[in-house]
Amino acid sequence: MDICTECNEQITNPICPKCIASSVEAWLVKNNDNFVGIIKSRLGIFDSTKDDINSELRCIKCNGPIDICMYCSSNEIYDWIKESKDLISIKSFPFRF
Repeated sequence: MDICTECNEQITNPICPKCIASSVEAWLVKNNDNFVGIIKSRLGIFDSTKDDINSELRCIKCNGPIDICMYCSSNEIYDWIKESKDLISIKSFPFRF
């Protein structure tokens, strides 16, 4: 059983933060491409722990290791979008918290 390092819950949807960010980036391109840079500029935050991940759980999209659940990853990305104060993007964000 693999546990999220952020919330200590079991990871049940094995998609890594970078693949989630890529999906959000594709969504932003369709909805408001002015904010794609927000996502691209901060993706490195998820790379900082890649070498330290001891999890055997692998992303179903890219086969990379996972130590952060989809909820925590999406919530972090949502916070980045909230910083933009773009109400249309915030209200139409595809994940709900």
